[in-house]
Amino acid sequence: TGLNIYDVRTKCDPSTPLCYTILNDIEAYLNRADVQEELGVDVEYKGCNMEVNQRFMMAGDWMRPYVNLVPDIIDSGVRTLIYAGDADYICNYMGNRAWTLELEWSGKDEFNSAPELDWVSKVTGKKAGIFRTYDKLTYLTIYEAGHMVPYDQPEHSKEFINHWISGGKTFAL
Repeated sequence: TGLNIYDVRTKCDPSTPLCYTILNDIEAYLNRADVQEELGVDVEYKGCNMEVNQRFMMAGDWMRPYVNLVPDIIDSGVRTLIYAGDADYICNYMGNRAWTLELEWSGKDEFNSAPELDWVSKVTGKKAGIFRTYDKLTYLTIYEAGHMVPYDQPEHSKEFINHWISGGKTFAL
């Protein structure tokens, strides 16, 4: 179709291997000496390193079922947030929602019976997504966002990340 598999609302830009020309700008910014000094790092940033990807594939570590580790993480008490943009095809919200519903953990039944609720942003006043939460697991779909949610929805991303980091249990803000 020529559409960007990371954001089906746009055409894929063939000048970059991952459809997003902004990735070049992000890489240039994160490799600036002043930015690296502020972050306290001294490495070359590479957004998607195809050589590393290839090495994972050749070692047999690509597309492994790491999802099987998630139940122990949740059951050990770690608050877990799974989120996806509604325009991302490659990591789509329907598939992410489906695997969270099938996840075998101690709160599965309660999570599955919990309602999906609207998330209305306090910052923009807009309906920003929907979420389901129970105990330590939350699933969130962000509206009008592709794979790069913070790029597509910077205000909403900042809001939900800050809310989550500060200990917010739900998005009924």
